[in-house]
Amino acid sequence: MGLNIRNKASLEHDLVIIYDDLYTHMSYITGLGAQATKDKINAMINLGKGIVSTCITEKKAKELHLPLMYQESSSSVISNAAVSIDYKDTSTGISASERSQTIKSLHASSNPEDFKKPGHVFPLISCEKNLPDRPGIAETSIELFKPFIENPVTYVCEILNEHGHVSSIHEVQKTASQNHMKIFKMSQIVTSYLKRKKWLDVVDTNQVYVGDTPLTIFNVKNHLYPSQFIVYINADHADHAILNNVTFHDECMCGDVIELHHQCWCPKHLREYMLDMLKGELDGIVYQRYNNDELSSISSLYKAIIGEQIKELVKEELNNTTMNRTSLSV
Repeated sequence: MGLNIRNKASLEHDLVIIYDDLYTHMSYITGLGAQATKDKINAMINLGKGIVSTCITEKKAKELHLPLMYQESSSSVISNAAVSIDYKDTSTGISASERSQTIKSLHASSNPEDFKKPGHVFPLISCEKNLPDRPGIAETSIELFKPFIENPVTYVCEILNEHGHVSSIHEVQKTASQNHMKIFKMSQIVTSYLKRKKWLDVVDTNQVYVGDTPLTIFNVKNHLYPSQFIVYINADHADHAILNNVTFHDECMCGDVIELHHQCWCPKHLREYMLDMLKGELDGIVYQRYNNDELSSISSLYKAIIGEQIKELVKEELNNTTMNRTSLSV
C-alpha cells in the first residue's frame, strides 16, 4: 500500500511519526527542516525523549563539507552520522530556539562557513540507494517530504516511553492520538518510492513458435537489483492485453540446468511452467537467471511492484509492435 496523504499542507507544516515496521520497530517524530520552530523542537524533545537529529542528502553533506563522524564503523546505526554542528550565530547552540535556527539554516545554506563544529545538532546523511534494501530513518523521512522540496532537510527524534525504553507501537499510537499526529509506516514510504520509479527496460525482443503457439520473449534489465531476467509471454493472450496470471521463477541449478528435478524443493521448473502457459493456464513467466556475481532474484517484498511494471512494460511493447505492423500493412 502506498502513502495516503489527504492534506499535504498539514504534513508540510506539522510534526508526524514514522514507524519502522521493517527492522528496528522504533518510532520517530519528524518534521520538515524549513518549517522548524522552537516550539516544535521543544515538543519533539518532550514527547520523543531521544536525540534530535537532522537528516540531509549526500549532496547537502558535500556542499557543507560535513564528514562522517566515524569513517570506519562496525555499527550500522551510526555509520551515516556526520560531525555535529551549530549555526554560526548561536551562543551555546543547545536551546530549542538555537537548534531550530541551526536546522532551518541547514535547509537554506550551502556555505560550510555558516556552521561551527562540533555542535548540538546531529546530521544523518541519507543515501537514496538504500531505500529498496536497507532504508533507515534518514532515507524515509527525506522521501516522505520530497513532494514539498526537491532536496529536503528533515529533523527527527526517537520516541521513548516514560521508563526510558523504546516505545511500543501501542504507546506510539496513544501519543499520536493525544497530540493529533499522523503515523506513517516505513514500508509505506518505501513502497510509494518504488511505485514512483521506473525500474525496467526491454533490452531485446524475440518471437518463437512452440507448436502452433507463438511465444514472445523479452530480455529485461532490472535496475532495482542490477540484473537481467527473461519474460516469456503467450503472444495469443498478450495481443489482447490479458496479463493477469504471471508467475516468477528463480532459475534452479538442479531442476532447470542439470535437470535433477528430485534434488530440490521447487514446486515446478521452467519446463513445467512453459507447459502451463501453452495450455493457457499462465499468461507469462518471469525467469530470473542464476548468477554468482549478482543478486538476480527479486525480493518477495517487491515482486508485486515489479510484476505490475512488467505487465505495463510488456503491454506497451506489444502495442508498439502492433502499431508498427499496422503502419507497414497500410
